[in-house]
Amino acid sequence: MRHLTRPFPSSPRQTFIATWRSRPCIRADGDRVDSYARSFRWFSNRALVKEDDPDLLRQAVGTGRSYTVFDVFGYPAEFDFYVAADGAAVELGEEITTPASAHAYIRTPVIEAPPWRDDQEVDYSQCQVSTRLVRASEEGSEVLIEVTGQGVYMDMELPKPGAYRVEVRVRPFHYEPLLPGVETVAQSEFPYIYTNAIFIR
Repeated sequence: MRHLTRPFPSSPRQTFIATWRSRPCIRADGDRVDSYARSFRWFSNRALVKEDDPDLLRQAVGTGRSYTVFDVFGYPAEFDFYVAADGAAVELGEEITTPASAHAYIRTPVIEAPPWRDDQEVDYSQCQVSTRLVRASEEGSEVLIEVTGQGVYMDMELPKPGAYRVEVRVRPFHYEPLLPGVETVAQSEFPYIYTNAIFIR
């Protein structure tokens, strides 16, 4: 059984339609707040491929070699997660059975401005990033390790079988200058990255 992390593309649009059903909400750029062009910039599925080839992209998504990012908070430069088992690298969506040793390696993301924004007044280094390694099994799920910070290296021995994935959450303090009067929104925690799992049997 595989669980693939894929957000529903219609979700942001449906949310805004429900909120502003009585009238269209037009933003400063002249586009509707619930437009598909805006919504699809806010998140993406990142497939891990060596080159920009449609067949490789389909294969990566189909096997779970991908993760979801809410790009509205910025681009996740340098993010990485893999498991080293018996001297070999195991990537997202892959499965290994009874390894003699297994070690998870994570580099937390460094938040950068997405190419569709020109925010000279935004300091993306102010974004607070919390990254956690989660293990799921038949008994439930548990957070094994959690760190705060951008560009931080994490590693941990994995002694038990399970499905291991990474979750990243952010407090977008870097957006406070863009939220006059409602700065407290930037103090709330939001989901940022959900990876697919690496399976150890």
